[in-house]
Amino acid sequence: MRRSPLRKQGQSETSKAKHRIQALLREIKIKEQGDCWVKLEGITEFGPCDEVFQYDHLETRSKNISYSDPRLGVLVCKRHHFYHGSPRREQRERYEELVRKFIGEKRAALWGRVRADGKAHPMGIFDWNKIIMALEQELRELS
Repeated sequence: MRRSPLRKQGQSETSKAKHRIQALLREIKIKEQGDCWVKLEGITEFGPCDEVFQYDHLETRSKNISYSDPRLGVLVCKRHHFYHGSPRREQRERYEELVRKFIGEKRAALWGRVRADGKAHPMGIFDWNKIIMALEQELRELS
């Protein structure tokens, strides 16, 4: 049986909307932060930054309720993004400890509440499109 390569990205409307949300969150954080949070904090234990920026969701992307909230993420370079999901528990815990200091008490408390929330929050394409419009508005206001 001939096998074809798997598609790297979904083609559903929801998948396309989430991809757009990810791009908007990245642009918002570039305008707000300007650089990798590790570099801004002067942290050297994770090594030097590279110049490929990503939006790091502090809580898992599988939770719809927090997926599109700019308060629950930071701008991070590709090299340092690895440490958030590191297979080594001590690296992951150190990353989270340092990022909590960077985001401040209020956002860290929000992150804790989201992490503790075990409810399902189903969302349809209409909900995702409303979020896209709100994020586009926020990006315009930052410009």
